Amino acid sequence: MLWIALAAQLTPARPVDPAAWFKDTNWQQLIPGKKVFGLELFRVTVKPDGKPQDCKIEVTAGTPELDKLTCEQVMTRGQFKPARWADGTHAYAIYRNNVLWADADTFDYQQPLDVKIEVNRLPRGTHSPVSFTVDFAVAPDGKISLCQVADRTTDSALASIACDQVTQSYPAVPARDEEGKPVASVQDVKVGFVVK
Repeated sequence: MLWIALAAQLTPARPVDPAAWFKDTNWQQLIPGKKVFGLELFRVTVKPDGKPQDCKIEVTAGTPELDKLTCEQVMTRGQFKPARWADGTHAYAIYRNNVLWADADTFDYQQPLDVKIEVNRLPRGTHSPVSFTVDFAVAPDGKISLCQVADRTTDSALASIACDQVTQSYPAVPARDEEGKPVASVQDVKVGFVVK
């Protein structure tokens, strides 16, 4: 596995005020029956200039109108700080997140993990559950490299295990440029550790 030195880090695309993307919508009218929430997991290809190129729903709440609204809001309101390669040049990126269409005051929610790792025990002083973001490069063929943990205070043993698992088993999907050609990109996932 290839690790990047701390001085030269990948930088994933970072959303600018993502909560504002979903304000002032009539989403309640799109939820059928007595269902009081809808969770949409979405994926955005972000161009090197920081603009969203496309949006896809990875996990739907089961309401096509809510799927459409989610991606419309991301594409019309979404803004990003561009991703960067370790040398500082701008890069394509994949930004994955979710939106919970619900009354936030009455709904308890935690973002799902992309990669869950079960361990017999955690390092001394670390309490379960533990989760953090892992950044990595994805080649046009989907191969992962240059794995790093976004938070430098993360336990180094957990960071190493997380990068090993992501590199070996995460099914990365390459970004595509505007012509549909696969391109190298910077991506990230949420990794969590739980004690068996």
